[in-house]
Amino acid sequence: MGSDKSVGKNSKKKLEPTKVFNEFESCEFEPVLSDVELVWRGKRQLEKQEVADLRTIERVRISPELSVESIRSSHSPSSWTNKIISGDNRPVMNALLHGKLKDEIHAAGGIKLVYIDPPFLVGTDYNMSILVGERRSEKVNVFQEFAYCDSWKKGPGSYLNMMYQRLKIIRSLLADDGSLWVHCDWKANFMIRALLDEIFGADAFRNEIIWYYTNKIPDTRKRQYTNATDTIFYYAKSSKSVFNWQFEKRDKPIKVSRMKKIEGKKVYPKGDDGKCIYVTREERTADNVWKIPLLHAHPEMWGYPTQKPVRLVERIILTATNEGDLVADFFCGSGTVLEAAQKLERKWIGCDIGKIATHTCRKRMINFIKKDSDLIGASGAFDVLETADPLSASNPKSFGFHESDVNSDGYLQTTIFDFEYGADPRKLQPADITKMISHSLNGDSATFLAPRHISINAPMIQELLDICSNTGVKKLDVIGFDYDNSVEPWILEKAANLSVGICLKKATREFQSNSKPGSDDRGSEILAYFNAQMNVEKLSVQITLLDFGLYCVGMDQEVSTENGKTKSSRIFVDSLGRLVRSISTRHGETQIHILTGTWSDWIDYWSVDFNYGSAKQISSPSGDNSGSPEDKPVFTSVWHSFRTPKKRSIELSTPFWKYDSPGIRKIAVQVVDVFGNETIRVIEAFAT
Repeated sequence: MGSDKSVGKNSKKKLEPTKVFNEFESCEFEPVLSDVELVWRGKRQLEKQEVADLRTIERVRISPELSVESIRSSHSPSSWTNKIISGDNRPVMNALLHGKLKDEIHAAGGIKLVYIDPPFLVGTDYNMSILVGERRSEKVNVFQEFAYCDSWKKGPGSYLNMMYQRLKIIRSLLADDGSLWVHCDWKANFMIRALLDEIFGADAFRNEIIWYYTNKIPDTRKRQYTNATDTIFYYAKSSKSVFNWQFEKRDKPIKVSRMKKIEGKKVYPKGDDGKCIYVTREERTADNVWKIPLLHAHPEMWGYPTQKPVRLVERIILTATNEGDLVADFFCGSGTVLEAAQKLERKWIGCDIGKIATHTCRKRMINFIKKDSDLIGASGAFDVLETADPLSASNPKSFGFHESDVNSDGYLQTTIFDFEYGADPRKLQPADITKMISHSLNGDSATFLAPRHISINAPMIQELLDICSNTGVKKLDVIGFDYDNSVEPWILEKAANLSVGICLKKATREFQSNSKPGSDDRGSEILAYFNAQMNVEKLSVQITLLDFGLYCVGMDQEVSTENGKTKSSRIFVDSLGRLVRSISTRHGETQIHILTGTWSDWIDYWSVDFNYGSAKQISSPSGDNSGSPEDKPVFTSVWHSFRTPKKRSIELSTPFWKYDSPGIRKIAVQVVDVFGNETIRVIEAFAT
């Protein structure tokens, strides 16, 4: 810790806390309140704050009946809609603070509570257990998928930078009568407390809550007591912040004498028998030690690491908000805060950078709302948003490209190759496929990375396959930023006839952010396909899924690697397009498990928009309507079927959807696989 007078004995330089925030040129924040600050290496070189461009990608509407009239009545356009946001919470929070949603949040009364359960500076990455198919055997059909990172290669300074920037924005986001609750543990709580004092001011501190979980399993191998507590710091934005006393049940009821004032004096009233009157009390006023068990194998578990009990979060929400208030969680994980807020009739915003996390939140909220018919209606609707795709041709400058890289049509002029294959960026035309693929040959394997401004189509893939067949290439990876509708499963059959293994992949945000594209398993996702059938009866339509698969055949594609103390596992898609888990033990044994026995095992969630095109983006949150993503229809899911940890079956046919008038309708079907990757297909139906 340092003060504003000196840093160390020999330093006479005064610290200027506000200077740190003046470096955030694109955003304005509230001034630092404390004259004491925590100092660490790199604090003065904090990154500039960017504002994300948010767009709505899905509107989830839950209604007991599948009809146009029922869905319309389930949501009022003028009311607040709860939100799950996928993306880095720093630019997302800046968008909430400065973008289009600022007015919507203000109209909802402002954010009254922010609860965050951020990384704890543990020094490791966390995986989520993913179940595949209808079986519930952890030995046969489960694998671990990356959930979130809590390893800091640059040391604690990088962790503090991350927390410092976000806590600063959170304070500005909070309403004047709002409060912040930060969940942490012994590894970093002393530093988090110092940051909070610096940003909020020491006077804003209200409580250090100790969450004591009595069911922690002790580790007797260590020569120390088991850590069975977490810390939750409670800071109020002002003296007006909401606070409601909470009570908890006593282990045993107690009797206490009643007391009242008579003529200014406190007396103990007596009954007709002359004895003092006693009352039985079964509750006690809660203090700052909360005894709430860990979840372990609790029914509310969703398989997400470090998931917190709903009971714990409920007490925080009840303490710091009133019914109808807006609650936010910017590290929302599996959505515990969202479920608790929905249950307690609060509005909510959840944000997480993890694809698996936001997908779990969506399933969890639909599942919770469906269980309680009272929640179906305007309060049961929510939107799914994401930061505008930085890989789209309409937004090439969002990831650091210079204006000179963009031509008159707004597209990047240069092609980016996979550096692992020794390729250099160079100007190429879309027709120069031969040059592009020959530049990345590596033995009998090749990688083709399409230019950013090209949408890969079927003729292009056919030409690639012919080139491979004529040059002796046996394995081809195709990576594109976009694929058009001409790409169909027959391409896999053509590849098989030419004896060329092929895998079609779509680049993700992580792909572009890596210095070496393709070096990270999470940099791209394997393209998927599915077939659906319509059953039309007068004004009603039913959709049935018939098939699902990945554009990967004739070659193994590793998806992820699991490392444990006694064994390691490889998760890959084999040459037949099946998901396989290969386990290597310490004794040199290898066990092979086929995770996807049938095509439906791939499907974790699917939903249908029976009136695709009826909902569009009103405008981009930044106020600019020129970008193409904002003009696209918003997928409005009105029917859903998905797997949960307890319910492994999935429906493959929808009930009949009833239209209110005849005509041609566009129907969008969305399928999400076990990795959280989404595939959407649009078909037309004629309702007579």
